[in-house]
Amino acid sequence: MITGEDHAPNVPTVADDIVVTANIRDALNSIDSAALHYRVMFNPEVTVPLLDDGLSGDAGTGDGVYGAVIPSGLAGEGEMVRWYITAVDTMGRTSRVPPH
Repeated sequence: MITGEDHAPNVPTVADDIVVTANIRDALNSIDSAALHYRVMFNPEVTVPLLDDGLSGDAGTGDGVYGAVIPSGLAGEGEMVRWYITAVDTMGRTSRVPPH
């Protein structure tokens, strides 16, 4: 179950990293992995791990808040940055936010 998706800063500049976080909890089985998928404008999609290690923009290790960083400088002024989050449980079931 993925809830509480958030990002900071609220209105990033070209010089800002974008830190994306989400609460990810077990629904039926344990979480196997989580990922942040992002794209700048219409460039290829990039996938990075979303981690609950206390070092990835998340609050602390093992607290259910996962985080990842979209590095600064990838998008120019006024360019679009889009992302979505996926989580896969140990049975291979995938959740996605937003769903489409």
